[in-house]
Amino acid sequence: CVPESPRWLLTKGRVKQAEAILKNAARINGITYHGAIFQTTGRNTDPVDRNQHTHSYLDLIITPNIRNITIISFFMW
Repeated sequence: CVPESPRWLLTKGRVKQAEAILKNAARINGITYHGAIFQTTGRNTDPVDRNQHTHSYLDLIITPNIRNITIISFFMW
């Protein structure tokens, strides 16, 4: 039984917990854990930095396609 998905933990920046779960799963399955997926690639993987862009209601009318979808959805509701 895995308490939380290692992929979900990685997206939340909880690398040490994800690594501990994978090490335990490898031990249970009798395989060697290499930990290569946790090596840094030089890019910023901090979830806080990825979510800096904020959206507003104006984003719903900027492009014609999204504007049409917004208007149709409004009338359908």
